[in-house]
Amino acid sequence: SDAEEEKMDETLRKFGYVTGQAFQCHSKEQQVKLEKTALNVGTNILRLFGSDRAFFFAAAFGAGASEQLDAKQCPEYVKRAEEMVRKLNVLASR
Repeated sequence: SDAEEEKMDETLRKFGYVTGQAFQCHSKEQQVKLEKTALNVGTNILRLFGSDRAFFFAAAFGAGASEQLDAKQCPEYVKRAEEMVRKLNVLASR
């Protein structure tokens, strides 16, 4: 349904944004690994949900990764990102 499609778009945007924020919270060395992970996620989204959604994810990741953050919030950002990764893994395995 259209409502479900809309919810999925929103979920992927939120996922990209939250993971982008969490990305900022890591050291440069960790970021190199995380960039690979983000690319893999993007590739999976592309395969499962199409190019529009892969773009939503990538654009939102970029926005989250370039936003000014309060470093004190980092544990919260990282926790939220991990929760979203778990949720999406569940979706992808259906």
